[in-house]
This record gives sequence, structure tokens and C-alpha cells, in this order.
Amino acid sequence: MRKMSLLVGAGIGYVLGTRAGREKYDRMAAQVQRLRRDPRVKDKAQQARRAADDLGHKAGEKVTEAVERTGSSSDGSGDDPFPTSAPPGGTGA
Repeated sequence: MRKMSLLVGAGIGYVLGTRAGREKYDRMAAQVQRLRRDPRVKDKAQQARRAADDLGHKAGEKVTEAVERTGSSSDGSGDDPFPTSAPPGGTGA
């Protein structure tokens, strides 16, 4: 993600820094707007949103199941996966 941001920033800097940069920028911006209005692009974006939403729900269900299997630390079972005190003989750091 950081590489992509860097590349996009470098590309924008290059285009705006050239003599005809504004014209190129305007052409690219118009092309992006055409793409955003294209029904095929909108359909693919909607599919991607739905897929991401489904994956998010599935991940949430798995986390919930894992927490339920592990149990709560307040039940006194000692199965707390994230103990707040150091183990005996530990440094506590």
C-alpha cells in the first residue's frame, strides 16, 4: 500500500511538473471520470464491495467462535489467552 501511494504521488508530481502537465492532468482526470461512470466498472466495484463485506463477516464469525471456545477470563477457569500478570518466575515485562 505504501509503495502504491509513493508511485501515485511520484506520477502526479511528474505530470504536474512537466510543461504540459495541466493538460495531461485534465485528460487523466476526464478518463478517470469516464471509467467511474462506466457500468462495467461500477458492477465490478460493487462485486468487490460485496466480497469484502462477506469476508469481513466470515472473519468476525471466526473470531466470535474462537472467543466462545476459549471462554471468558471472568469465569475463573484460568483459560485466559491474554493473562494480565506475568508467569511465575517471569520478568513481568
